[in-house]
Amino acid sequence: MKTYSCIELRSTRAPIFKVLYPPNPSFTGRTEILTTIHNRLVVNAKPKLTESYALYGLGGVGKTQIAIQYAYLHRTDFDIMCWLRANDWNTLVTSYVELSRDLDLAVLGVPVFEDGLENVVIAERIKLWFQQESTLKWLLIFDNADRIDDPNETRSVIELVPRGENGCILTTSRNRASDGELASVGCEVKEMMETDAVEFLLRCSRKDKLESQEQDAKNLVRELGYLPLAIEQVGSYVREKGISVSRYFSFYKTNQSNALKQRLPMCHNVYYRHTVVTTWRISFDEIETRNPLAGEILCLMAFLDGAKIQRAIFEVGGQSLSSEWKLSNATVWNIGEALGFLQSYSLVRTLESDDLWIHILVQQVIQEHILLFRNHFSGAALSLIRVWFPWGGDLENLSLCREYIFQAKVCIKNNSEIGTYSNDLALLAGSVGAYFQSDGQYDEVIAQYKRALKVNEKAFGVGHINTANTINNLGLIYDSQGKYDESIAQYERALRIYEKTFGVDHINTAATISNMGSTYDGQGKHDEAIAQYKRALRIYEKAFGVDHINAAGTIMNISLLLNEVKPNSQNSSCHEPTIYSTLTWEKVIHVHKGLYFTS
Repeated sequence: MKTYSCIELRSTRAPIFKVLYPPNPSFTGRTEILTTIHNRLVVNAKPKLTESYALYGLGGVGKTQIAIQYAYLHRTDFDIMCWLRANDWNTLVTSYVELSRDLDLAVLGVPVFEDGLENVVIAERIKLWFQQESTLKWLLIFDNADRIDDPNETRSVIELVPRGENGCILTTSRNRASDGELASVGCEVKEMMETDAVEFLLRCSRKDKLESQEQDAKNLVRELGYLPLAIEQVGSYVREKGISVSRYFSFYKTNQSNALKQRLPMCHNVYYRHTVVTTWRISFDEIETRNPLAGEILCLMAFLDGAKIQRAIFEVGGQSLSSEWKLSNATVWNIGEALGFLQSYSLVRTLESDDLWIHILVQQVIQEHILLFRNHFSGAALSLIRVWFPWGGDLENLSLCREYIFQAKVCIKNNSEIGTYSNDLALLAGSVGAYFQSDGQYDEVIAQYKRALKVNEKAFGVGHINTANTINNLGLIYDSQGKYDESIAQYERALRIYEKTFGVDHINTAATISNMGSTYDGQGKHDEAIAQYKRALRIYEKAFGVDHINAAGTIMNISLLLNEVKPNSQNSSCHEPTIYSTLTWEKVIHVHKGLYFTS
């Protein structure tokens, strides 16, 4: 028996090819998806079944371009190939009516209708013709079938998709429900691989594959999140303006929102009606109308680490979303429904861990979209993350903080850049700094403490006690790095605030004075160290009494220093009676009676 690797045409006529778009000369990659589609529709097609495949994913990810490429690659594998616009019920009906008027199709037996017949009737009959046609191999491509479950639509495009024993269906949709509703199987189209994205950018911009250009292109496509529509927008701009990829990259870093709004050249309008910004804003508006809570959660996601957003952030914090932040009724059930709704638009993706993912450009466009409410949502996101980052040096919450450290850093960064200075922000930055301190990551500690300091200065003033506490913490970190001069400078600055607030010899100043003594000790400046320790000791003894436990540590530090100083040293402290050291140790032991033992 004769076998075929692909289907054989059932007629001797030239194929009827009714695709609305020309091939895209810059199309790059996507080989695996194209092969999968063909295997499903043709190579491994089951007999007596209308084979179907759905391409779903984020707007601008390249679904339509893949369908166009497949059509041109395999136009000779089908007797009839027709493209239908399926944005909504009315648009699809109109597309069917246009097919009914095509003379080439009429020759093959597609019914012709008399004037005056309702468009819906014509569409249904054309659909039925394809469903029953068994002598010709046909493929219908339903493009942009996004609104398949819109409650505002009285009828759905699903009703006009042929299902029977013949032909093939290929659909493109943002709605992941298309896999199952419009087609029996499908796949999510994701962002391009880096190598393909770089090649695509260089093709669109008409740049040679020079080593310097490739590196600049890598940096740029990474910033664009490997999104094809954004890459094509950028490539077209680079080509049109005659600038280098490197120069555009510099422009993009400082003008992201403007860059994503740049129109495409007229020659691209055949493929794209909208830019990245307008493409997604249409979805945002629909979401806000149909499911307000989903729209609000999407706004919160714009201010989180989009690579991994834990569902628990919303499920646990739902009550505060409704009460404190005045968002829609955020029960666990409603949050689950809202997250599912966002996934239906492919604006959010579920990871294997069941956590969520959102594209970096979607986050940028959302932030621009809600500019007037940006402070509100960035503050709400920060509040939610504070619940999950209760660092206080307790090892019991170490694993929890590790899980949410990236969320905490992103929230701090976003709120700091926006300028939403609050006590929540200062506390979270301080907690993150302390977390990194426990891990010995001092550069991170300093970065977070400096952010906390800036927040405290803005929120409370440069001379506030909260500011002084953060300055003191900075001094401790510089000291542990051996940066003694910077450490002393921070302690002195904090001390001036404490003294102005509480008085020169108040108990609240003693810890910082003692810290200064420790830093002088680390520098080998024993006179200065002993002077500071003695000053701290006087404060402790005055506040608590000469035999109080709080004084013992300072007494011990003085004793250790006196023992280190050699008798023939020229330092003035060396001429104190040697017995002072011995008496000091005896005093420590006395104060710690029951805790220290001597032989």
